[in-house]
Amino acid sequence: MGVLNTAAAKLTPQLHSPYDLYETIVDTATGLLMAEKGSLMLPEEDILLIKAVKGINKWLIQDIKIKTGEGIAGKVFKNGEPLLVKDIEKAELPYIKLKRHYKTGSFASVPLKFASETIGVINISDKITGDEFTEQDLNLLNYFASYASIALNVSYCYVLAEQMKELSITDPLTGLFNRRYLQERFTEELHRSERYNFAFSLAMFDIDNFKILNDTEGHLAGDSVLKEISSIAREHLRINDVLCRYGGEEFAILMPQTKKEESFMVAERIRNNIRGSLAHRYKKLPHPYITVSMGIASFPDDGKGINELIKNTDTALYKAKSMGKDRTITYSREIT
Repeated sequence: MGVLNTAAAKLTPQLHSPYDLYETIVDTATGLLMAEKGSLMLPEEDILLIKAVKGINKWLIQDIKIKTGEGIAGKVFKNGEPLLVKDIEKAELPYIKLKRHYKTGSFASVPLKFASETIGVINISDKITGDEFTEQDLNLLNYFASYASIALNVSYCYVLAEQMKELSITDPLTGLFNRRYLQERFTEELHRSERYNFAFSLAMFDIDNFKILNDTEGHLAGDSVLKEISSIAREHLRINDVLCRYGGEEFAILMPQTKKEESFMVAERIRNNIRGSLAHRYKKLPHPYITVSMGIASFPDDGKGINELIKNTDTALYKAKSMGKDRTITYSREIT
């Protein structure tokens, strides 16, 4: 049991990384049975795919697909029962043929099972000593497969949780972060800036005349513009800037360690690229360009709390609208 506990312990650090876990399962299984070759196969619908190998060129077998119920792994997966072959030449198994790249005719194949469900197969071949695999080897591999099955299921849960988290902070139309994520990052940046005496800026912009666009060109055109503007804005951000869809046709950009003058330059670069990229596309729209208006406020000069900064950024944005749109305005007390 000590050997198995040690083997199982190798899986735990890889739970957050499925492909690292696959490799570790194969490496550990071959080590337990002192084998040269091994593979892990997992199902996708009714097909088994090789996810990790040892002792075999992975580029040669990466496209191999085995139907459940066919071949060694397919039979083991379908039946949910382990298979030990001591000598393939003596085994009466018509669906098995010795491959050229195997040194011996002995191999073991066991199902990975969680509860009553088979979730994969481990295949082991070519004992380093050249000996046959034994019943003891098969039992050891079966025990390890129980640990590996649990690890795979836990890893799947981790991945699912990460996917659900990503969905909860991502806007489905544009692929940008959403308002919820902005609030989280805003709080982090505020605390960091307070602690280290950094400045940071918040820019908010929305699409000018968006209601007219929707009314004249339709909502599909409106959705297309939202996605294109998101893409253009993302292209012209700096690496640490955070772009979010704040709601409707309104967007927000959090700019860490950025003073107002620099944030104005970033905002203007985005605004000008949007204006130049979407010109003359919509014939019914009474305006020649798709444009955006922007407002900017900075910490700590324009507010020391989240609500105050958002309010003052909105004030600057509405000032840009009232001055004719298609411009960037930075907050100051004079514009209120």
